[in-house]
Amino acid sequence: MFDEGLQILHIASPAFCGHQETVPKYGLGSINDSSNNTSPFLGTIYPNPFSDYTNVPYYLPVNCTNAEIDIFDVLGNKLNVYPLNTKGIKATLRVSSENYSGGVYFCILIVDGSESGWKKLLVIK
Repeated sequence: MFDEGLQILHIASPAFCGHQETVPKYGLGSINDSSNNTSPFLGTIYPNPFSDYTNVPYYLPVNCTNAEIDIFDVLGNKLNVYPLNTKGIKATLRVSSENYSGGVYFCILIVDGSESGWKKLLVIK
């Protein structure tokens, strides 16, 4: 269980230093199911922190050719790559904590070879 007295520290890893989150913090319900949206983004990850699984909402424009969500540890090591195919509508990637120990991770959306946003994940075990 999550201890309400526990403080979550923002860890600055060399791989992520100086990076600013440029993606709007839209909730899943604010994404319109149409192709009007032209910018990819990551929604608010929920639940976070998590112990079993978490949902990673995202949006990809219809004109993107290659997209993936990558999971990194705080040292910048790439742990998993999740290819994405759903375009033009809101979608959600479900990520299991099965292969992760408790700790901080980074979820990064890569679209057509460029980073389009990132979120911090906290796995509790």
